[in-house]
Amino acid sequence: MQSGNDSFSVLIDCAILKETKGSNNQDNSEHIYKIPTVKIQTYSLKEIKEKHLTLFIPYTILRLRPRLKADLKHPLTQKELTELVEKIIFVLKEELSDGYLTEREYRNYVRLFHFAVDRVLVRHQQMREEIHRMTEPLIKLPSVIEDELRAEIANQKLLLDDKNLELRSKDVEIKNKDAEIQRLKTLVEQLSYDNT
Repeated sequence: MQSGNDSFSVLIDCAILKETKGSNNQDNSEHIYKIPTVKIQTYSLKEIKEKHLTLFIPYTILRLRPRLKADLKHPLTQKELTELVEKIIFVLKEELSDGYLTEREYRNYVRLFHFAVDRVLVRHQQMREEIHRMTEPLIKLPSVIEDELRAEIANQKLLLDDKNLELRSKDVEIKNKDAEIQRLKTLVEQLSYDNT
């Protein structure tokens, strides 16, 4: 591995062995390529926010994995974990309010983070439950989203029905005014005919 230009990217040597079968011209050559990669875990939450790399957020929990061992001198505390989750939620909410995320993307990132927590904290039930308590209110179940959409559609239908009723009322009003105009024209014609 060799470092690239960015302190967070790494160039990995990747060997590809080329084999040509069924030919007299067999080429068993090896080709080495340098493939740029990104070490997601090296990005701080601040850098993720500044560069709008919200895709990295579900992976932030992975950097805590080494500190989950109980025999460490300074294992991860519930307070540290809670503070990290609060910061993650804050970043996601800011990205949403600043227009970098849609509501749907926001919910998806919260869900992905939730899933990552389930995997990383599989043996740490108390910590997992605390994060669930913090993130579950942010996650809308598909049935809740569907109910909200149905309610919005019903509301829009009511507004449309009101507009249609208003238009029909205007149509009746216009027809009445047209009839009044026609009556006045007829009256004017009679008066002009009577005066001649």
